[in-house]
Amino acid sequence: MNENTAAGVISSQFMKSYMNGQNEVKNADRDVKEMLSLEKGRLKNFGLDLKKEYTERGLMASGSDVRIKHSRHYVHTTNVKTTSAETTVSRDGKKLYGKKENESFYTYVTDSLNYTEDGTTPYCCPNCGAVSTVNELQEGCSYCGTRFRISELFPKVSYYFSQYDPSATEGELKKDILKNMLIVFGIELVLLLFILFNGGNIIEFIFQLFLAVVIAVLLGYSIWAFKKLGKLFFEAGRSVTMLPMLKSMNEFKKKMKEIDPDFDMDYFVFKTVSYVRMIMFSDDNTLLPFFKGKKVDRYTDVLDAAFRGGIKFRKYEIKDGVLKLDMDLFMSCLHYVNGKVIKRDDTVLLKMEKDLSIPTDYDFSISQFKCKNCGGSYNGYKETKCPYCGSEIEVSAYDWTITDID
Repeated sequence: MNENTAAGVISSQFMKSYMNGQNEVKNADRDVKEMLSLEKGRLKNFGLDLKKEYTERGLMASGSDVRIKHSRHYVHTTNVKTTSAETTVSRDGKKLYGKKENESFYTYVTDSLNYTEDGTTPYCCPNCGAVSTVNELQEGCSYCGTRFRISELFPKVSYYFSQYDPSATEGELKKDILKNMLIVFGIELVLLLFILFNGGNIIEFIFQLFLAVVIAVLLGYSIWAFKKLGKLFFEAGRSVTMLPMLKSMNEFKKKMKEIDPDFDMDYFVFKTVSYVRMIMFSDDNTLLPFFKGKKVDRYTDVLDAAFRGGIKFRKYEIKDGVLKLDMDLFMSCLHYVNGKVIKRDDTVLLKMEKDLSIPTDYDFSISQFKCKNCGGSYNGYKETKCPYCGSEIEVSAYDWTITDID
């Protein structure tokens, strides 16, 4: 099922521009760019270069819009595409790590619903990052003077993550089987030629060559089947700890729908994963506006973090109108330890909370933070206080916050 939708095109442009090593990230909003800058900063501190080259492949190579949600000013589309991802980590030109595997690449694409009807919506200038409005940016940013067409402002990737994709196309399966057969036949051919050139009979060689083809087909297929079975058991073993999360996620989603009929599980997962990645990559995570816990040093060696697709909700309770969550987030991370790059699964223990008296604002953005005291807009990642009235930034008055992580 290939759907070359607008969201799929935007997702492809974003994926290729950043992950293939380009400096200018296409179609990313300021929140995503903030996270990517933290990730690049971590790599720079270690003197490392990480590249992740994606090739679109499989059942959803062009991308499929699996969910579309409308908010006040925007339409939010969850797009997924199946890819082949090759990750390499190097230092001073020396390759330290390399792996190629299939991944599903998820993006949460935001587009404007009303370009002309509502041009007063706050929006960050793509050039300088200053908060302005859509109308003002079309006339020229009041800070840097750069003018933009509406098509340059929207649509944008608001969140993204990738996870392992076990699926394979018919062509990929045939190619893998044929590869194993050719390897077996190659070994047989070398042995037969050795025998032939050391006094063997040409007629026997032709007969044995025919027999070798038959053996290569049978043995090659058997080797492929055993490898696939082994990988299946390995992945099943990795996923054992994630099995309880399926029931847990469904129960949480059902509970949240009772509390808030407008609750969007995709938005919650994308935002949570994005926040966790920023905490991992930040040198001082206490400076992040959405984080209210103590400084965390456990993840200072993380170079890359991928979501494994599972969340286990251990506990959720409502106290004084505030929903408090205890949960496990399953991630797969690249760690830089003693000069070596190691990939391992990490279970991140999280505590989150949200004031239920405040409706979820799916247009909310920390980089385009709107002060509740004076109404001024500013970039919450750059300013800890409102530059207009001096009020402290308080994300909990708008959205979910993380209160602890381990």
